[in-house]
Amino acid sequence: SNYTNNFNTASTDFSGAGFSIAQPAGFNSPAINSLHPYAVNTTYTYNLLVPIIVASSNSFFEYDDIAIVEPGDAGTKFGDTAFWDYVVVEGSKDGITWTPIADGYDCRYNTRWSAIFGTSTNPDSTYYVHHKIDLQNKFAAGDQILIRFRLFSDEALTGWGWIIDNLSIQQGPLAVENNAALPKQFALMQNYPNPFNPTTTIKFALPQAENVKLEIFDSLGRLVETIVNSRLEAGYYNYKWNAGGYASGVYIYRLRAGSYTSTKKLNLVK
Repeated sequence: SNYTNNFNTASTDFSGAGFSIAQPAGFNSPAINSLHPYAVNTTYTYNLLVPIIVASSNSFFEYDDIAIVEPGDAGTKFGDTAFWDYVVVEGSKDGITWTPIADGYDCRYNTRWSAIFGTSTNPDSTYYVHHKIDLQNKFAAGDQILIRFRLFSDEALTGWGWIIDNLSIQQGPLAVENNAALPKQFALMQNYPNPFNPTTTIKFALPQAENVKLEIFDSLGRLVETIVNSRLEAGYYNYKWNAGGYASGVYIYRLRAGSYTSTKKLNLVK
């Protein structure tokens, strides 16, 4: 029902051609890498060999990546003939028919990516972008699916390629105590570890069922990410937040459960 991998140690969980676990120059840790540069007129796939059962809630697929691949013509979108090269994450219930869990994209997805395409500048770890996709956009709760990363290139230009890190699948809040030891009051605990890089765990307690929202804000009060937004039963919960795609600094996390509200600070140090 869940899976995480920061690729810092060797793994046999993936299989496919054109990808490997490596640490390019300018990066702080290993990650999934396509060939740099990738070849023309080819398709690379990297399959997660661990099947995933789509959860009924918090069914999020998250990762950080950099995709320096040939941009399509101006105004084109995924699926258009002139979209040219692209990267995409796909799911399949049978291993034969694959469905994008979100639209594929090229270097135009991020202005920093597009700025270095076709130049002699290679990206480094500061170019990572965080993605968070709900698997229920394309699949139903209870479906058992396979996941793969795919890079497609046409017969013309190529680029530096694709790098993927900090994969997190359905790492939503999980009750850690049974009903015999329910909390007596609402509580939001300090995240641990703190400072952290790039993951930290946030815990909270609910003495009764409530509509719960757990959000992350930057130091200016701008919403960065909504971690939980659903009704939860009484119990103790924890959530692992992956901040791999965010800059170092002080962030604020806020829990709202019914009329209860509490905030605390967390410190991301890269």
